[in-house]
Amino acid sequence: MKQLRIVIALLSVTLLQSCGSFKSPEFVGINSIHVDEVNFSKAAAHLNVNIFNPNRHKLVLNNADVDVYIKGMKIGKLTVDEKNAIAAKSKENCKFVITVSTKDILKSGLSALSDLNTKNIEIKLNGNIEGGYWFYKRNIKIDTTIKP
Repeated sequence: MKQLRIVIALLSVTLLQSCGSFKSPEFVGINSIHVDEVNFSKAAAHLNVNIFNPNRHKLVLNNADVDVYIKGMKIGKLTVDEKNAIAAKSKENCKFVITVSTKDILKSGLSALSDLNTKNIEIKLNGNIEGGYWFYKRNIKIDTTIKP
């Protein structure tokens, strides 16, 4: 019985140490954008985004609620269509869905979208992504600017 307690204590300490050293993933850049749907109320597209996982454990991204801004104007919302797994200490291509309402496009102005073809555009992401490994789940705060 004493050995079982020692094993449980060691596992607990190991688990707590690994959870404490969790680092947020880094958005490296956008690889591609594929438009899926365009109608009068909204537009939807799939984004392939390069993300670096600085942790020593595989990271699985489950849910996302991230606002997307161009030139300081909100143009849409980024969500996760399917789970994305990123190997430890590596860069992976992850799939996200961006949904843009025509109301937001008209409110922010078409000038923000016209700059998407240039390489000088900066896209700001602000929100939360739920990710983790094994039983450890965490809301990861995203507040970053990337260049396509």
